[in-house]
Amino acid sequence: MHAAFLPAVRRGDMAGARATYDRLTFSYDRHRAAIDRLVSQAAERKKALVARSAERVGIAMIVLGAVALFLMALLVAGIAAAIFVLLPNIFDQYAILQGR
Repeated sequence: MHAAFLPAVRRGDMAGARATYDRLTFSYDRHRAAIDRLVSQAAERKKALVARSAERVGIAMIVLGAVALFLMALLVAGIAAAIFVLLPNIFDQYAILQGR
């Protein structure tokens, strides 16, 4: 169509140029409408992806927080066991050895 428009203008064939221009405009409008639909669909998909990502990040944070709390409890339990079970046994053994 581009090959028909400019030669018609050069020849002074305004009716031919106008007909070609009308066909070009129709094709452009269809193409533009398709692009606008794609942009709209992409925006909707992006919005859904952001929402889904936020949900997954929230779940991951909850799981990681629970794991961190569990590990902290395990650490506290280990320290408590060392203080209240192991240290008295070590002191008892030391006292027994000193008694010899």
